[in-house]
Amino acid sequence: MGHIKCKQCPKSFKGHKNLSKHISMLHSPITYFPCNLCKATCPSQEVLDLHLDAHKTGKPYSCQKCGKDFTRKYHLERHLAHTGCDRERPKVELPCEVCGKVFSRIDNLREHLRGHMGQTLRKKDYQCPHCEKAFYGLSLLNIHIRTHTGEKPFACDLCPKAFPSNGALRKHRRMHTGEKPYECKTCSARFSAKETLNRHVKIHTGDRPHKCNICGNSFIQATQLRAHMFHHTGEHGFQCKYCKKSFNRKAR
Repeated sequence: MGHIKCKQCPKSFKGHKNLSKHISMLHSPITYFPCNLCKATCPSQEVLDLHLDAHKTGKPYSCQKCGKDFTRKYHLERHLAHTGCDRERPKVELPCEVCGKVFSRIDNLREHLRGHMGQTLRKKDYQCPHCEKAFYGLSLLNIHIRTHTGEKPFACDLCPKAFPSNGALRKHRRMHTGEKPYECKTCSARFSAKETLNRHVKIHTGDRPHKCNICGNSFIQATQLRAHMFHHTGEHGFQCKYCKKSFNRKAR
């Protein structure tokens, strides 16, 4: 039996069964079930029905393990972190057939598979109407647009601050709770933000990607390189708004 070529990408398969599996996994549209009462999306009609039932009680966020309901998403997240319900929940495992890496979301697996196929990953089809930036998804675009409009719909319940996205609010709340979910695998140091962990890891790897084109010194962060460049130029890029004194670093 000859190989059957996929009409949507260069790959070919032995038999229609393998081709159908490939199309289902990589090319068929992902169906989400949106809630018409809030911005939540659910992976199936059954999960959406449960979510809608929770709206009737005024507590739309439910723990799938113990059944307890919550009025706000971060209350559920706090419950999961402190009770261990998140560790006990059965997790969806979607293994990559090429390298064995496991994913919990079908869209993440699809993008990973496109990398194996040498395809360009998702295109940035969502253009900002206010500037030249473009984004992979509508939700990312909407968050970005708030930087232009100043809208901050996600308010912290522990202080007066508000944020343009739920992710930014979660990151901020760790300042109040002291939560540090990101752990360095080399030295076990923990951090509240993933980008802080990524910077820390470079200390172990010796990776210094930001190089001065004048003297050749290299730095872990682009901000460190910019501060270093002020020594060459004699400029002071950060001015105090009260006394007008200038400095070559924003903070020390």
